This record gives sequence, C-alpha cells and structure tokens, in this order.
Amino acid sequence: RLKIDRSFVQGLPGDESDAGIVRALVQLGRALRVDVVADGVKTQEQRQFMRESGCGQYQGELFAPALDAVAFDALLDRSRQTADDLDDIKGWLEGET
Repeated sequence: RLKIDRSFVQGLPGDESDAGIVRALVQLGRALRVDVVADGVKTQEQRQFMRESGCGQYQGELFAPALDAVAFDALLDRSRQTADDLDDIKGWLEGET
C-alpha cells in the first residue's frame, strides 16, 4: 500500500505543486498495482480531488476525528450494540421469538 502524506493533501485542491505530486503518487501506485491511501483528508474538496485523481481511499478528520482510548472504546461499544440490535430485528422479521 502507498500512503500519501497529509503534508501533500493539506494544500489540495488549490496548491498546484501538491496537486502535481499527488497525481504522480497515484500514478505510481497504479503502476506498482498497490492501493493508494490519502492521509489527512479534512474537506470534501480534498476528498473529491483525490477521487478524481484515482485515489478512492482516504483517512482523516472528514471520515472521523482522532479519538482518545476512552472515546474509541465507547464507539466500539455503540457499534457492538447496534449490531446486536440489528440481529434482534432480523430475527423478529424472520419470525424468531
């Protein structure tokens, strides 16, 4: 996997130098047949630029803010509860009691 550093993403889409570097890195990833991931995506405009450049994977504040350990555990707990609730609903719809 090739990861594009946030220092190149932060100036997008307006900084032509960053844009050129990002396009070149995406092309390099394609040539090497590896996944390309953009780090530090904070805005929809940055995300859109990455998609138009051929990079469909990203991480950063646009997707989810950084979390401390306690907040991350709470998020996992909520996700597990949601999954359990969906299983209960599925069972109910399928006629289980």
